[in-house]
Amino acid sequence: MKIITWTVRIIVLLILVWLALQNNQIVVFSLMDGLQFSLPLIVLLFAFFALGVLLGVLILLPKHWSLKWEARKLRKENEQNKLALAQQERQLGSASSQPIQAAEPMTDLPPFTM
Repeated sequence: MKIITWTVRIIVLLILVWLALQNNQIVVFSLMDGLQFSLPLIVLLFAFFALGVLLGVLILLPKHWSLKWEARKLRKENEQNKLALAQQERQLGSASSQPIQAAEPMTDLPPFTM
């Protein structure tokens, strides 16, 4: 999995470097009527890429927190179940040391008829 992650990182880095070399001309970025910025196109592309990554992380953060909370709750429940299982195994171990008494045959049952 680490190889795939590093491969993706290297590919993204190479694409960004290639874009930087190909898009070095100055562009005017206008936010409002009077607010304009003159900057290289790659700076603008990188800023929007970083903004997209940031928004993606912020959107996924609540789901991550809820999954983390659920995992913590399930770990706690798992530990409680392990303790209960160990207690039941101890009870079975002490009960198995006692001899098992045979059941008495039931002679008062009516005959089976169809």
